[in-house]
Amino acid sequence: MLDNMDGSKVAYSIGICDDVTWDSFMAERGFDVYMYDHTIEGLPEENPRFHWQKIGLGGIYDEQHPELRTLPMLLEDNGHLGQKHMILKMDIEGAEWSCFSNLEEAYLEQFDQILLELHDMNDLSRHDEMLEVLAKLNKTHQLVHIHGNNCDVYTMVKGMVMPNFIEVTYLKRDLYDFEEWDGCFPDELDFANNQLWPDIFLGRWK
Repeated sequence: MLDNMDGSKVAYSIGICDDVTWDSFMAERGFDVYMYDHTIEGLPEENPRFHWQKIGLGGIYDEQHPELRTLPMLLEDNGHLGQKHMILKMDIEGAEWSCFSNLEEAYLEQFDQILLELHDMNDLSRHDEMLEVLAKLNKTHQLVHIHGNNCDVYTMVKGMVMPNFIEVTYLKRDLYDFEEWDGCFPDELDFANNQLWPDIFLGRWK
């Protein structure tokens, strides 16, 4: 993340499992964290700034699956429609593609930072959907950091490594000035997801 916590002090954390490390980090910095995961029965620890619901995220609302709501619906539930300078963290096991594919750009612009784990990057059947989503994200936000998750396989194509899962950080374009960076990934900010295996070396990944 960028060390800029001067926004609205509202963060959305979608996909929790049994790890609230990031959520606790944000709560310590004065953020109210709106947390969603329909696959768990409760949080591993409580915090007065945690606002958890047993709800998952989908791209289109289906009355047959009321446990899945869309991001605009969650924003409306919390009175955050139109609110700016929020932060979004999402790890929802591949459902992110449908979520962003069906999301209007105006909702993206409510978030200064967007932190994602992108799944199924080597699934060629989702190629067109992924390109559409990434193009949409790139209109409003700039990719500033990438890390390969070594808990899954990767593919090597013409000397370029493509992890099946990648962790990315996006910053809102109209808030910052950006410069080209010629360093290598992973860098000093990163550590391997699975400590028993070496991290995935992306090099000068562009």
